[in-house]
Amino acid sequence: MNRSVPDSDLDGLPEPAARAFKHNFRIMALYQIFMRMGWIYKTESTVIPGFVTALTSNPLWISITPIISRLAQFLPPFLFLDPVQRAERQKPLLLIVLGGFAAAWGVLALLLWSGLRRPELLLTLFFLLYGIGWLCVGVERLLMRVLTGRLIPIRRRGRLFAVAGPFGSFSVLLSGPVIAHILGQQEAFPQNFAIVFGLAFFFFGITWLCALLLREPPYPPETAERRSLKKLASDGCRLLREDSNFRRIFAVEAIRSLAIYLFSYYVAYARTWSADPTFHAEFGRVLGWGLTLQNLVIGSLSLVLGLLVDWKGNRVVLRTLCTISALVPLFSRC
Repeated sequence: MNRSVPDSDLDGLPEPAARAFKHNFRIMALYQIFMRMGWIYKTESTVIPGFVTALTSNPLWISITPIISRLAQFLPPFLFLDPVQRAERQKPLLLIVLGGFAAAWGVLALLLWSGLRRPELLLTLFFLLYGIGWLCVGVERLLMRVLTGRLIPIRRRGRLFAVAGPFGSFSVLLSGPVIAHILGQQEAFPQNFAIVFGLAFFFFGITWLCALLLREPPYPPETAERRSLKKLASDGCRLLREDSNFRRIFAVEAIRSLAIYLFSYYVAYARTWSADPTFHAEFGRVLGWGLTLQNLVIGSLSLVLGLLVDWKGNRVVLRTLCTISALVPLFSRC
């Protein structure tokens, strides 16, 4: 047992997981830090639309990007929930999907570095690899939620978020200027994005190594009857009817997901798009420095909110965040 960790903080963890808690806490913090560092080089609100608008100014094609990301991460939980819950260990599957996610960005970087310049072909290959990457992310998020529940006790999860979030986001103090410099080089497309996506691949590779170091004790596999998609949907509907907390969480997440698309920055990028290399140079610099500001805010919030979760609980923090999110559109109109 970890003598420096109060026994009450480890309530709910089986003995093997409790013995490995300190090791797994450090590894999961590093996992989230390097995942965040890699994510900076493929940020959906800046880098990805910047890449797509360098290939096309058609808002229809640009709008496909968020649709792919949402559908690809939405479907895997339905398809993999039953196998994940039945697995004796989640780590092997985590390594597979992380490898697929990293490989998608590595292949994209190689294609861009090769000098391929046909916009239609590049868009097709990008959407294909982007969809594969998000399919892997959908499974990864499901697995990490299960692993966090099995390896990290409830009273330490907020601190995990408070440690990993700021370190990962504050790395943008270096990454933001790097992105601004790389994307700000005139007539460097597509090699400049090859470097950016290559850096994403590098950090995702380190994330894979972190996952490899996790110590996951085996769990007795479930012996209940296998559930089909129809059965999972039926169970979900039953929970909506019978469990008020599940119903409220479902409503919050549904409304939040719908509200995200009211902020149409992808279309705004398309309307300001120009083929002029000078425009792309200035656009890249703005994206890089905007990314710096974005992640500084995220890192600061991660530190504060992570500590608040362990101190005051999830509900207070969730209510505060929902209130702030609801007020943002009002303030943006001032």
